[in-house]
Amino acid sequence: MAKRVGKRKVPEVPPWTAPTWLQSGFVDSQTEEANTTPRLIIGIGMYADSELSVRRVTGQSATKRYDCPLCNQHIEQGTPHVVVVPRDAPEFRRHFHSPCWKRR
Repeated sequence: MAKRVGKRKVPEVPPWTAPTWLQSGFVDSQTEEANTTPRLIIGIGMYADSELSVRRVTGQSATKRYDCPLCNQHIEQGTPHVVVVPRDAPEFRRHFHSPCWKRR
């Protein structure tokens, strides 16, 4: 049902829900530590957390702009973020926003 704002009718927008192909990539933070099953990490592939090297980058050492593969937004120069490197495939190193990586 639409509600009125001034003279215009503004339709109500349902709350956003992630598409089903993306929902499987999110993990509850309480179960994340216990779950060692390999899972798909967008931009990297299928890895268990124990197979990844995760490094936090401070804003001072972030000298370039990167693209976060989870939200498809830019990580601007000087923004603290996370660098994730598969131990067996360092060429697949990716940069993620810290909040994106935390809620993946």
